[in-house]
Amino acid sequence: QDVRALARELSDRGLAPAHRFAATLDAVRIESLPGRLEIGDLPAELAPIARKVDALIGRIDTAFRRERRTSADIAHELRTPISELVTVSEVALRDGRNPEAARKALSTIREIAWRMGTSVSILLKLARLEMGAETPDRRLVDLGEMLGEILRSLSAVARERQIRVENRVETGDSVTADGDVV
Repeated sequence: QDVRALARELSDRGLAPAHRFAATLDAVRIESLPGRLEIGDLPAELAPIARKVDALIGRIDTAFRRERRTSADIAHELRTPISELVTVSEVALRDGRNPEAARKALSTIREIAWRMGTSVSILLKLARLEMGAETPDRRLVDLGEMLGEILRSLSAVARERQIRVENRVETGDSVTADGDVV
């Protein structure tokens, strides 16, 4: 029996670093990932595993930060058009007896919804590009033409808010970019 007790004690001592490392991993919380694991002294056999786990936690933390940034970007991009939708629909509902005004409001709502859909598609593509799940489709993009389209799509809003925007980018002025994102 003394041999068994001695074998158990030696086994426990030998495995103590592995148990400490396991306890450190158990303490990791997804809500607050550590910058680095506090792993202390580990035997040579466990050190490479600890370094790999530490690197993995770092990559997971980076991915979570990117996801939070993407969510914040999406919320920011959608806040203004959602406000516009609410405003246009409230005005149309107040003036419900004028079919022409209602038609104009529905047209504006459709345009805003289209812009929102485009914004969401762009933000999702940017997220995929950041994660490396997609590569940019680089091509020559006519900056003047693109800016002209954007300003035309916002012209009703600009008029309504009495904002004058002057486009000084010439058609034909080009940049190399991902045509789906710009």
